[in-house]
Amino acid sequence: MTSVFISYRRSDTSGYAGRLYDRLASHFGAPQVFIDVDHIEPGDDFARTIDARIHTADVVLVLIGPGWLDAADAHGRPRLHLDDDYVRIEIATALQQGKTVIPVLFRRASMPVRGRLPLDLQALATRQAFSCSDERFHADVDVLVAALERKPGRRWRKAATGDGGWRRYSRSVSWLRRIAVVSAIGSAGLAGLAQIADSGSTTGGDFARPRTTSTSQTPPARVRVDTPSASRLVESQSTLTRVRPAQLPPREVIDRYNRTARNIIDSLGR
Repeated sequence: MTSVFISYRRSDTSGYAGRLYDRLASHFGAPQVFIDVDHIEPGDDFARTIDARIHTADVVLVLIGPGWLDAADAHGRPRLHLDDDYVRIEIATALQQGKTVIPVLFRRASMPVRGRLPLDLQALATRQAFSCSDERFHADVDVLVAALERKPGRRWRKAATGDGGWRRYSRSVSWLRRIAVVSAIGSAGLAGLAQIADSGSTTGGDFARPRTTSTSQTPPARVRVDTPSASRLVESQSTLTRVRPAQLPPREVIDRYNRTARNIIDSLGR
């Protein structure tokens, strides 16, 4: 299903259209991007194919260079004002269908003023344009791709091959870090539970209860984790493993471990 339709005039921005198509196709996948050179077969009805493709598109990119507005036919008539001009048909169809239309300016071109456009294209003059320079072509296209991804209701599918989605690696790194921390917490918890089990086996198969022979016994300090720093994490794990099972009921030991784990994970989420 087409998501991006590229409209351009061959005498004005054909080279830029090809470069832009290659970048978008490598990021979103070739089926998600339409350009007439690659997608209209010999013998196809041009107008009917364009209408169908725009109907399935989410975004229409209108590539505008310095010669876009003043392009003329063999008789000197402005092509944009001819009823059968394919660029006019593409843009008018997209505006009539309520598509998201983004003018993309190349070679320091300016947006056409409303009064110089045909009536069915005058709404284009009020659309926010995006400028793409020769010097920063790749960086500018990255910004354009990010803007396309932010559009609500889009149906993007990342390319299965190539460099599609190469910029989105930070989430994987973040998840690896969280998995490592959770694994460390789990190891400390298992060690503590093993100590509880060993203590229980030496007291007749049941967990030991708190000692009551001394009223001056100091209760164990509560474990508190404020930040997910490495020093705090080590300190918290050490505190858990230093607690003697005979000093606390087993349920309280488990609850304390669970609270510590939740605090560390919540801190990482922030």
